[in-house]
Amino acid sequence: MKSHTTIGLALGGGGARGLAHIGLLDILLKNGITPSAMSGASIGAIIAGALAAGHSPQDLMDLAIKLTKTREMVKLVDWSPPRRGLLEGKKVKAFLESLFKNLRIEELAFPLAINAVDLCTGQEVVFTQGPLVPAIMASIAVPGIFQPVNMGSRQLVDGGVLNNVPVSLLIPFNPAITIAVDVQVNPHIDQHWNDLPKSHDFPVPIPELFLEVYRAEMLMLHTITQKNLEMNSPDILICPKIPAEITPFLGFSRAPEIIQCGVQAGEEILPHIWASLERINYQEQNSYDRFK
Repeated sequence: MKSHTTIGLALGGGGARGLAHIGLLDILLKNGITPSAMSGASIGAIIAGALAAGHSPQDLMDLAIKLTKTREMVKLVDWSPPRRGLLEGKKVKAFLESLFKNLRIEELAFPLAINAVDLCTGQEVVFTQGPLVPAIMASIAVPGIFQPVNMGSRQLVDGGVLNNVPVSLLIPFNPAITIAVDVQVNPHIDQHWNDLPKSHDFPVPIPELFLEVYRAEMLMLHTITQKNLEMNSPDILICPKIPAEITPFLGFSRAPEIIQCGVQAGEEILPHIWASLERINYQEQNSYDRFK
């Protein structure tokens, strides 16, 4: 069954946890639920951009699993001078350029909005046109991990800083139904801080103070996200059940498991999506019948 209702899909940030988006998209597309417009923050921007650029969920699964190998992850590491983030980002940019070529956002298969945050003004910056790779680089520039992306007078960092599940970016596209995917940890429920591994295979050394910084960031991010979702409530909110110990930075080695969490979330939410689509289609048909 195919749906002709316009669907807006917002993919949230979450580092490695965002790989669940791939499994979810695989289920949605296999069931004829195709987004008419998308928005994305951080890794959500990468995956939304990849889908809009014509890459299938299976392509993304294969790529994600390939990149879980330490030798492949190391290829993306280029050390930054100690004053600006752990990674310089040139190798990540080269990887994205190989994935997206010279595509512009307005050339994609459907409308896409990507966000970043300007450190100079504290304002959210939204990209709906222009070169795709620089917009994604800005959206994934996690403070402390990547250097800010300079665009003119702007110093841009991760869009998730202010709007991690960017439902609001879908408003100009006027979809009939909005679906949002939040892959972050709920720090009020998943209090797993003491269970985080003391050693790991992640190729970038993480200082011991990472635990406290990570805890504070998750608390702030969750609070801001909940406020944003209250102001711009999606019709359907999907929160894949990802094990809490899979963290944004240290979870990439568990890519197959994370993707499967997205698959499970997709299978569980399908009845709710179909019910919403049927209700909207019924309302639209009644409206048409009254005025024909």
